Amino acid sequence: MELGYWNVRGRAELLRVLLRYLHIDYKEVNPQSIEDAHAIFAKHHFIFPNLPYLVDGDNHVTESSAMWLYVLQKANRDDLRGHPGIEQIHHQEVLGVLGDIREALVKVVCRPKFQEKWEKTAKPLLRRKYRELSALLGDKDYLFGHLTFADFALWLSIRFTEVVLRALEVGVEDFWGEWKNLPQLAARIESFPELQEYFKSEEFRKRPYISDFLTKLKIGN
Repeated sequence: MELGYWNVRGRAELLRVLLRYLHIDYKEVNPQSIEDAHAIFAKHHFIFPNLPYLVDGDNHVTESSAMWLYVLQKANRDDLRGHPGIEQIHHQEVLGVLGDIREALVKVVCRPKFQEKWEKTAKPLLRRKYRELSALLGDKDYLFGHLTFADFALWLSIRFTEVVLRALEVGVEDFWGEWKNLPQLAARIESFPELQEYFKSEEFRKRPYISDFLTKLKIGN
């Protein structure tokens, strides 16, 4: 399997972690420019050429919301979508909430006057949505009482949030406050034996989260 994306964590990081957790071998291609990306697209048969992408034999998949489903299907791990019925619906709700959080963070770090944007827009949104996620998690190990893809997605959201908090010189522990079950879940994900080698690797530690902006702030590691 081939995974293609820029050499940042970004929208591909969940796929990297999921592939390793599920013991699916893959190679990664990191285009160095828009021109490189379009040259790669020309060699394949994507319906919707984009980054990130997966190529697995005759299967060509783009769009992050579809790629994780493909990986679960390949691994025969439909259980990671949540139990059939209302739980799967709530699972999708959680992914929508985490998408809102990511969008709010990206708008902060990729624009001028980011401290002001944090206080006025991102901080209130994040506090409300993380409070709701913390309530859903409660005293369980995982959001739905068993491991799902949403737990991996929440892990990345928490760690990306912490990177931005440090850049803004906001106390990480103070931010989580009474929601300490959230960083505890993130630590639980990071303790999986299947992921230990990756989290200790130079590849993981040196790759910035989303852009040169974060690298310039020295918060990409």
